[in-house]
Amino acid sequence: MKTVTSLLTISLMCACAEAQSPPSGKSSQGGASAPRAAPTPAPSAAPAAAVRMEPPRIDFGFVQPHTLLEAEAKIVNDTDQPLRILAAQPTCQCTTVDLVGKVIPARGALPFPVSMKVSSTGEKHAAVQVVVEGFDSVLRIDLVAEVVYSIRAATQNVPGGSWDPYIDAATNPLRVRGEVTISSLDGKPFRVLSVGMKPPQFLDWDPATPPKSSYRAKYDVSARDCDSMPRYLIIETDREDAPLIDMRVRHQCTHIKPKIQIAEFRANAGVISPSKPGLFELEIKKVATSAGRLEITGVVSTHAGMTAEIVDRKFDGESLLVTVRLTPKAGTQGVFLFPVRFGVQVPGQPASTEELLVYTKAIAE
Repeated sequence: MKTVTSLLTISLMCACAEAQSPPSGKSSQGGASAPRAAPTPAPSAAPAAAVRMEPPRIDFGFVQPHTLLEAEAKIVNDTDQPLRILAAQPTCQCTTVDLVGKVIPARGALPFPVSMKVSSTGEKHAAVQVVVEGFDSVLRIDLVAEVVYSIRAATQNVPGGSWDPYIDAATNPLRVRGEVTISSLDGKPFRVLSVGMKPPQFLDWDPATPPKSSYRAKYDVSARDCDSMPRYLIIETDREDAPLIDMRVRHQCTHIKPKIQIAEFRANAGVISPSKPGLFELEIKKVATSAGRLEITGVVSTHAGMTAEIVDRKFDGESLLVTVRLTPKAGTQGVFLFPVRFGVQVPGQPASTEELLVYTKAIAE
């Protein structure tokens, strides 16, 4: 089969949703590498279509936050005619999609690299849909990954079902209470210090015995009203590379509805102290409008024991990345989950605010 080399790039800046290797696949990230599966194309049991995407799905497995995932795919043409690509549309925020107008050779293939940038923890999904001349069906490649720290928390939302990195109390309200498994991906022992900002209630471990690499513990996110129900379950450990992790709580009370297009609904500021503040980021997508650019005018912590200040703003022509320093005041200690409030100015509109949930652990000097 004839193969034509191409310098096409599909770059997915993805914060959406919410194994065998393809021809090439890698992740680039800062710091130490986390254990992760190789990118995995899904096997196809159905007869091959004359024009198709190979592979139709790439699973990157477990990956660290703030990772650029890369792999290669191709569009195969088993017909006797060269075919032109009429449209290519990603389902996630993108920087470039350069497939339109390219030709898939007869009895050949058109390879192209794909990349997906992931940030916060959780399951991530993205896809690219392609329309080829002469064919009614849309070609599609799906990209999936689960972003994790070195410690992963999961629960079975359906008895006997998969272990999910989120709590689904939306389909079953009784899931506001249940059991969570907390495990290290590298198999090293560690300690769980709190679950939901409360002392952990273990189901399989006596604290008088040595630490383990995996624990079963109870969780309880029930609340007296919707306003007091946590949007995330925060789990504290003694691992330096994962002192705090979170699980999204899905419930009719916990919907998050931002007024502007923010990439993530929460940020992890890590362990902080008065002399060692933490940093977190707010990414806003599509800030440029016909009337001008959306601006972030300031930030305020809603927690009385914390101060927040903007230390950097970066605009890449489409998105705005705002970096915030979070500092605890003297005497503020513990694990906290609270919103910080940003001032927002959209050209031609009254000034408004937007909130981002932040979790952190404040310690004494």
